[in-house]
Amino acid sequence: MRALIARGLDAEEDRDKTTGAGLLSTTSRFLERLGLASLDDLPPIASQLPEAADLADEIVCLGNYP
Repeated sequence: MRALIARGLDAEEDRDKTTGAGLLSTTSRFLERLGLASLDDLPPIASQLPEAADLADEIVCLGNYP
């Protein structure tokens, strides 16, 4: 994330009042670099994510390593 902020692709917009964590947003430079007019031009992410069952299997496998 620091690299994206340093390159002006993300910016800290606010801070979470409970945790103090930075709340980030993409910048117009980010959109420009990707050739997008808005975030709505991004493809849906759901089709790119693994199924929950597959993730559960991976987590179980990770627990088997020393």
